[in-house]
Amino acid sequence: GFSLVFVILGAFAGSVGFLFRQFDFAIAKIGGILLILFGLDLLGVINIPLLKNQVGFLLPAWLNKLGLLRAFFIGTMFAVVWTPCVGAVLGGILTLAATTQGAVPGAALLFVYSLGISLPFLIFSLTIARSRTLLIKIEAKLPVILKIAGVFLVAIGILLLTDTFKYLNSWIFEIFFRFGYQIR
Repeated sequence: GFSLVFVILGAFAGSVGFLFRQFDFAIAKIGGILLILFGLDLLGVINIPLLKNQVGFLLPAWLNKLGLLRAFFIGTMFAVVWTPCVGAVLGGILTLAATTQGAVPGAALLFVYSLGISLPFLIFSLTIARSRTLLIKIEAKLPVILKIAGVFLVAIGILLLTDTFKYLNSWIFEIFFRFGYQIR
């Protein structure tokens, strides 16, 4: 459920971006500006309050009767309302998804994003006995992690704004080709 929400968002962003392909240049410029703003927010240079809104929710009683299917619904609700997921990084990934070649690449970007978010939760749940210690260690490093993410968002934003993202993209493809990756 958690990943499904992000895959749908990615497919939607990719589809909408694909429909406006004739405006690629403007979308890349706007996307670059947005990524820079999101990155500056993560770096603490500016403050975008909308990215920090929190929404809470209570689970309905009928959900307890669903057994294992309950996890799907909880994951879906969690993805929809969890505040850090709809912050600067998600905005940046959605901006990149809108500049892809359609729904499938956009969905793929957001699928990888959902894996990146959900894997720490899975690891946390598997190591629940040591989780408190792990969380304390991660929390201590969170400012550095946010700064690194902010720098990446600003860098990608600048690449989009200057129309040089394509060079990074081709360099990454070249690396994958050297490892045997093929496009069919």
